[in-house]
Amino acid sequence: MSNINYRAVHTRSKWRKVRTHKSVDSAVNGPNGAVALFAGKVRIDYEKHGKPMYAFIWEDGDLEGWAVRESAGDMEKKRVPIHLIDELERAEGSDARVISRVFN
Repeated sequence: MSNINYRAVHTRSKWRKVRTHKSVDSAVNGPNGAVALFAGKVRIDYEKHGKPMYAFIWEDGDLEGWAVRESAGDMEKKRVPIHLIDELERAEGSDARVISRVFN
């Protein structure tokens, strides 16, 4: 079984790692997934981590992953080449240049 990787970038926690998801779909759309994170419905300490800004989800071995953010009140979900997510993983989410490439 492949590993599902989930990273959330918040205003305070810059690269929060989660390894409890069993599928990419649940990590994006499930009750503890990225969409629920932005809706304020997951069981994390929002005061500690801050407002969520982005989430990145991928499965080991895939060529693409997902980037999720709230944009103009809607959820934006985008397929992203894994090499961009790898760059963010190495920078622990703090590379604004790569995040800009992901969403522009």
